[in-house]
Amino acid sequence: MNAQSKPRRQGTLTLNLKATAPGVPTPQKTREPTTKKTRTQLYAENVAVLRILQTRFPLAFEADLKKKGKPLAIGIFEALRSVSPDIGKKRMRRALRLLTSSRPYLQSLAEPESVRVDLTGTVTTAVTDYERTLAIERLNAIARRRCTTATQPPGQATSGS
Repeated sequence: MNAQSKPRRQGTLTLNLKATAPGVPTPQKTREPTTKKTRTQLYAENVAVLRILQTRFPLAFEADLKKKGKPLAIGIFEALRSVSPDIGKKRMRRALRLLTSSRPYLQSLAEPESVRVDLTGTVTTAVTDYERTLAIERLNAIARRRCTTATQPPGQATSGS
């Protein structure tokens, strides 16, 4: 019997509402007002997380973020989550995104014969030609964005991503 020929079962929905006395306000959940973080604050948080990871795993993470680091192993996020539960999932994901989308990291991916490393600095796999091509495309996109930004008059916003 397939799913289309099965008879539909009508469900019932029951709500368990507690009645309050007339004139007594119903308690409502209140949230603390949240302030949205600026890009500068998020960047500083991400760099701080990367510094923590660099002190814990110096063989995997470069001390200077402006220098070429080693390409990280596929699945490094899960490994980091298991050994560093004190760093929030969102914060770690943002920090890794900052690192892996940086020009020095992409340049290290684009190099011929580059290899990926795990948290102990052990070589896991070689960077594939496809990954190398993607890194080169991303580097070219960064260069194009920088070129268009440099040619625009000051104060004019760029359109696109």
